[in-house]
Amino acid sequence: MSQVLSKQKQFLSGNLLWITLLLVLPVLYYHLGVGDFLTYSPEGVEISAKLGYMFTVVMGVILVALPFLVLGVSVSVVVTLFVREEWLLRHVPRGRFSSHLVVSLLGMLMPVCECGNVPVARRLLMKGFSVSQSVTFLLAAPVINVVTLWSTAEAFGKIDSGIVLLRILATFIIANAVGMLLSFKSDQNDFLTDSFIAEMCRRPLTGGTKWKVALETFRSEFIEVFKMLLLGAITVGLIRAFLPNEIILSIGSNPVLSVLAMIMFGYVISVCSSIDAFLALAFADRFTAGALVAFLISGPMVDIKIFSLLRASFKVKLLIIIFLLVTLASMVVGVGYNLVS
Repeated sequence: MSQVLSKQKQFLSGNLLWITLLLVLPVLYYHLGVGDFLTYSPEGVEISAKLGYMFTVVMGVILVALPFLVLGVSVSVVVTLFVREEWLLRHVPRGRFSSHLVVSLLGMLMPVCECGNVPVARRLLMKGFSVSQSVTFLLAAPVINVVTLWSTAEAFGKIDSGIVLLRILATFIIANAVGMLLSFKSDQNDFLTDSFIAEMCRRPLTGGTKWKVALETFRSEFIEVFKMLLLGAITVGLIRAFLPNEIILSIGSNPVLSVLAMIMFGYVISVCSSIDAFLALAFADRFTAGALVAFLISGPMVDIKIFSLLRASFKVKLLIIIFLLVTLASMVVGVGYNLVS
């Protein structure tokens, strides 16, 4: 009984914003005259039309992305429960250059989005990976995996295949470059927090049978990722419906500002890499191709959600280094693609 109450409290505290919205919106609509305003006044009719368009955009993004969300979470569960880090360690070369190259391709064996990669990277650190190798894995794996490549090709393959290819190539180069630069730091533990160093090598996985753990992992991860998808879709819908086209087009058509705007959008919105291509697709008619590329490159590498998860393991100085290097590289790639195309 106490466990049930504890889980209920945890659910309520973790979803307080969504529960509040569900309770407040009907009150606003029926009891404060919002419904009459939207139905009968000229301003309300205009707002109502924009809300309808926003709803269409939101549902379009969600319906297209949902199959990839389910696939991504399912693969994440399988990888978490059945892929052993020890097997990976045995097959990673010892050389500095070759080890980072191989690590950057591990996502093909473990196609998990960035939020699922954080605990994997932590376990790899505990098993013997260096910080630089773990960072390379964290930056590359969310994009260089079957699920993300498939979703990106589905979104942009028929529109601009260059975006798909450049996302893969740029992610591979940036992840390896950042990892290689960090590898020249002699004391790798200097990048780790004291609490994580103390925690290393003493975190066994427990929690019952594998099927029970699998179902619970799927449930919690699906809810978490779907919330981010919903937030991202609503943000896209708000921008498309309510931000004046003149402002969107003035920013979106600028070869530099458009890239910077989409990088910042990716940093804030923090959506998983397996579905972010469909958010980018919603801006394809308003923003430059370079801006979409920069969003697809930098988003899975640096965002608020990832940094909040990594803060327990990595010191702030390392997170700042990663943010600056990835942002600068994404800017160069995005602006360069705009100038070339």
